[in-house]
Amino acid sequence: MKIYVLPEETLTIKGSCDTFRIDEDVKFECISGKGWPPLQLNWFINDSPAPNEYLISSKPSVDPNGLVQTNLTLSFKADREFFQHDNLRIRCAASLMFIYELKTIEYLIDGSKPKRSSSYRRYSTAQINSKEMPKISGVRDKYNVNDVANLNCSTTIPNAQLSWFINGRKANGSNLIVHRGVRNRKEETILGIRFVMEKKYFQTEEMELQCTAYYIKTIADFQEQAIIRTFNSEFLLSHSSSCSSVWQKFDLICSIVMLSLSKALSAFILDSFSIRFNQ
Repeated sequence: MKIYVLPEETLTIKGSCDTFRIDEDVKFECISGKGWPPLQLNWFINDSPAPNEYLISSKPSVDPNGLVQTNLTLSFKADREFFQHDNLRIRCAASLMFIYELKTIEYLIDGSKPKRSSSYRRYSTAQINSKEMPKISGVRDKYNVNDVANLNCSTTIPNAQLSWFINGRKANGSNLIVHRGVRNRKEETILGIRFVMEKKYFQTEEMELQCTAYYIKTIADFQEQAIIRTFNSEFLLSHSSSCSSVWQKFDLICSIVMLSLSKALSAFILDSFSIRFNQ
């Protein structure tokens, strides 16, 4: 049985502020909730995956119950090309996924096919039914030494990967053939195997032909985003600043502009009164 614990909290993005000037260092941390298995975090800049050189990984923390909290830091310079209309969007995303394994086995005893086969489910859930199990076809009732076995394994599970095993050993890739088909109006993945029945296969009491289907199942998706702003002001671009002081400088610019407008308005009013008085 595959056990998982969904985090009670969604992703959290932490950063010093949301306003930066061009070429200033941007640094944000994405933190997952506590769960199992650990979430794999990913950063995106304007919906494009962040380059690996922008990412800083930290050691996950584990609580007394064995639940894991992961974090991933995004660190880069606020390049002008990142900003669209003076805005830049960063997004942290994670998915909780499992790799499921379904296998079907056919047995040959003394070269003959007995009236039995087996299907196994590993990490299965109620959502996995018998129709999804891989199917082996083409097995003859009797084989002799030097006969050619030509078998197929198929599944309708989307994006599944198939593998063949002979007596527990993975089959040689040169013996495999990949096909595509349709079964019950569903796209079908087919992996064929063609090999010679060598004498060694008859030296054991039982020969095992196994086909295994692997596929990834997404249990939950998480994401959180933040909008970063910048300004094109000549004042902000020509003065050194830190993230914490950007708003102060912007306020200063606004104050200077308002003061200039106030002085201009006062001068206009005084001039108007002076003209009327002289008339």
